Amino acid sequence: MGRAATRVTDLKDASLDQLRNLEKNSTNKYSQNILKTIIMSYLGVHISKIEEIVGVCRASILSYIHKWNEFGLEAIKD
Repeated sequence: MGRAATRVTDLKDASLDQLRNLEKNSTNKYSQNILKTIIMSYLGVHISKIEEIVGVCRASILSYIHKWNEFGLEAIKD
């Protein structure tokens, strides 16, 4: 039996459109990476594919997801 997947299941009172707009308009690479990760995870993209697209390691992806699940939009602040 495998470990439960780490993913985003709640957008914390934000919509996908709001998150996409935040990502598009952000000048902070850290915030862009977190938002991109959150959007893809919520849509069911596998972590290994998110790693490829975002260009960071698995540990960073998992950290972004854990921060989002705990803090919501506060997680995107660098």
